[in-house]
Amino acid sequence: MKKITFLTLAIILSMAVNAQKAVLRTSNLRQNVNRQYVQTPMAANKLAEAKSHAKTVIELRTQNPTKKQINTRANDDTGIITEAPKGREVSYSKNTTAFYVTLGFALQEYRPAVIGNVIFCDDNTVYIRNPFSAAITNSYLKGLVDGDEITITLPQPIYYETGETDNNFVYQADRLILVDGYYHPDTENNEIKFKMRNDTLLWDEPTDGSVILGLTYDNQWMGYGDYSSTFIPMTDKKTEVPDELTTEDWTFSANGGSHTVGMAFDGNNVYMKGFYEALPDSWIKGQINGDTVTFNSGQYLGADETSGFQAYMMAAGSENVYDSIYRQEVGVYVFRDNIKFTYDMSAKKMYAESKNDSSMLVNAGKSTVYYIKRYDAPIIKQKTEITGAQKPATPQILYCDPYSEGLGFADIAFILPNTDVDGNELDTDKLHYNLFFDDDIATFTPDIYLGLKEEMTDIPYDFTDNWDFQIYMDGTVREILFYETDIEKVGVRSTYTSDEGESADSDIAWYYFTPTNISNIEPDNTDIKVVYYTDVAGRRISRPANGLYLKTEVYGNGTSKTTKVMIK
Repeated sequence: MKKITFLTLAIILSMAVNAQKAVLRTSNLRQNVNRQYVQTPMAANKLAEAKSHAKTVIELRTQNPTKKQINTRANDDTGIITEAPKGREVSYSKNTTAFYVTLGFALQEYRPAVIGNVIFCDDNTVYIRNPFSAAITNSYLKGLVDGDEITITLPQPIYYETGETDNNFVYQADRLILVDGYYHPDTENNEIKFKMRNDTLLWDEPTDGSVILGLTYDNQWMGYGDYSSTFIPMTDKKTEVPDELTTEDWTFSANGGSHTVGMAFDGNNVYMKGFYEALPDSWIKGQINGDTVTFNSGQYLGADETSGFQAYMMAAGSENVYDSIYRQEVGVYVFRDNIKFTYDMSAKKMYAESKNDSSMLVNAGKSTVYYIKRYDAPIIKQKTEITGAQKPATPQILYCDPYSEGLGFADIAFILPNTDVDGNELDTDKLHYNLFFDDDIATFTPDIYLGLKEEMTDIPYDFTDNWDFQIYMDGTVREILFYETDIEKVGVRSTYTSDEGESADSDIAWYYFTPTNISNIEPDNTDIKVVYYTDVAGRRISRPANGLYLKTEVYGNGTSKTTKVMIK
């Protein structure tokens, strides 16, 4: 039986410094307008801790762990603009400070390179698509151009949905002002203004957050909004490839995951297609110099409609920054001019040798480290046909919390590679995994795991019951809740089964619950080389503020230990 507790609420409140409780009206909006968490078990961990809290929090996080677009359903009565008149359309990269909702609270962050599309019409009207960077409504705000000024008269309907009882809800974009720590509609001024500098649009309101363009229902703020936005016209172009080149299938592997890319060679030039899975038709270009292949930073991949950002390939490394507060080195990602691969031409393989200084980021823009996805020390090699049973790569346990009487569950997050031990991509339909409690393989039953319909021992790679199994799933990252008590260790093993019915098991990754070893790896060298923190979006940060973080200690022998810390 899952226990209801308010311990998690206390944790959330300690994290939500200067955060306003978001007003959440209907379930569809909570499910569809959500924070984009990228490549991080941290977001899933917070979800697990909030799992037994209020129903609204559960719906906000579990039904849709990654942000999706809202499909606005306009009817004749709403006034929502889903199609703008014909005009001159300008594609923008919008830098903004955005509010978003997570765990029932409205938090804010700087967001670079948000996709912005604006249509300028001959009658001096202007239409701004998706005005909220964290809530993609697929609708427009209408404004009026007068000289070098754009005026948006508010409120305007922006999103419509039908509630569970067929009640209709129309959400509005409105001018909100900060009063006594809370945002309210401005009763004295109903306009938001932008200045135009050629095609650049500049926020012409206070930039301190005292005024925002916010999403409301029934004059109540829904927790989403933008302010201090700058719209910069997009001039970067995607890489073009000569038509006559032949494309070969290669495998791109990093961070326990692997996917197929296209490689084309033209003298000393090499082109890679689909390095970012969400933009499979985008290319990046590299140069071959002997046994080295170099890909330069700043290559434009395109508008990533899934995440809502203008995406670029940026090479990155890490630097250690001494933090005077915590008196230790903290690792942070920094841009590099390029990433270099060692190229074994005879083996048709390229690999980055240094994990710390050889990362490829899919980044929002090219001026600020804000990555949509990262690939550390990638390996690129010609695709090999998989035949027979292949031994999968060993899973990596990210963290594991023992059973808590207060929360009513235990929690494990791990990387489940989709590759074999040689880095070859495996068909995930042929992969399953098992959990071990102590030395016994676990069998999960519907009387305890309420989302299951029958007993389960072998868990398919992509299986989820939207409750205990895969409460968080992003690429190769998995998180599961379980209810075993008084165990000393937890293990994860994957199995690949060939078309002929032969199977091969990976090694078992173990996590030990002992006072001296709270990580999945027991360091044999206590010399700490570097310590870094990961925030709720999966980004390394130089100085953690109040909240819950993953703290990783890297030892001199290359092993590491990750723990959760609450910073107050």
